[in-house]
Amino acid sequence: MKIGTGKVEISPKIGTNLAGYFEPRNSKGIRDPLFARALVLGKDEVKTAIIACDLIGIDREIIKSTKELIKRKTGINPANIIIHATHVHTGPATAKVFGTDNEKTRAYLSTLPGKIAEAVVLASESLFSATIGYGRGEENRISFNRRYLMKDGTIRTNPGFGTDWYAGKKEGNPSIVRPTGPIDPAVEVLRFKNERGETKALLVNFACHCDTVGGDLISADYPAAMRNLIQEKLGQGVFVLFLNGTSGNLNHLDFLHPEMLREGYFAHTQWMGELLGNDVLKICGKLKEISGTELKAAQEKLDIPRRSSSPLQLRIAEKVVEKGIENLDQEEKKEWGKLENNFGIEKVWAQEMILVNQESPL
Repeated sequence: MKIGTGKVEISPKIGTNLAGYFEPRNSKGIRDPLFARALVLGKDEVKTAIIACDLIGIDREIIKSTKELIKRKTGINPANIIIHATHVHTGPATAKVFGTDNEKTRAYLSTLPGKIAEAVVLASESLFSATIGYGRGEENRISFNRRYLMKDGTIRTNPGFGTDWYAGKKEGNPSIVRPTGPIDPAVEVLRFKNERGETKALLVNFACHCDTVGGDLISADYPAAMRNLIQEKLGQGVFVLFLNGTSGNLNHLDFLHPEMLREGYFAHTQWMGELLGNDVLKICGKLKEISGTELKAAQEKLDIPRRSSSPLQLRIAEKVVEKGIENLDQEEKKEWGKLENNFGIEKVWAQEMILVNQESPL
């Protein structure tokens, strides 16, 4: 097996819209630079590329054009390419949501295919013979299911620590019965060593939202803190690729035990990343070498249903956007109240409902 690694910075310009929140934010600085990181694997006639980008998500048209560009530059079959977004909430806007479809966003997005492809080119040009080891551990302290069954029978997402978001930090939210689902505690690691037995690359998989930071500084969130700790221990030349798992309803907030939340800007991010980094180092000490490996790639398209809105709900949403929720009549308010958890920002929720209804199916 041969592998190669490459990375290219994809940080946006200062002032670019940030993604991840329901209100507009413009970046005012860079805390950690954002990268597209590529791991290329090759054996016999098969080559694959696994790419992780410090972005909240990537539009399918950008994915398509990027894969075509990678094929032209490296010969790697688009079906053998994974392009992954770590889902950071302090990176540039990459989708037409929450008022971020503007000239700055479009200008940034136009640069992405070339930069991502460049990372793959760098990886393809640095191939070396490698051995592979695999290990698995668990981390139960930093990820929590954010959907809760409440005492009034409703299910709420991120219900807060009490009557106010920051109230009752020592007690937890008294209105919560329990989380409605599990977490995925698995920490999985692939380690790649060169012929001298030196660790050259790690692929790490863990599931939790990259939304621990907030604010208006560009950041790669807790994976950056994890990566920094690993490189501090193993060497700055070790390439660390992070793939986020199924983290849609998993984040770092435990509303039943809010005392776990570290106070101070980036304090919890650092704590969480270092815990995960130490988990990875422990796993590296006991993982098993894989021999006789074959390299194969496969893909399958999944048709996932999306939430649909009734004509009445869409009519109400249009009214909320145009006139505000205070102008709904009693019947409309009752119908609007049935919608699950609109986060108290009704106009944004209404606008997004309309946009989703206008989007073509995947």
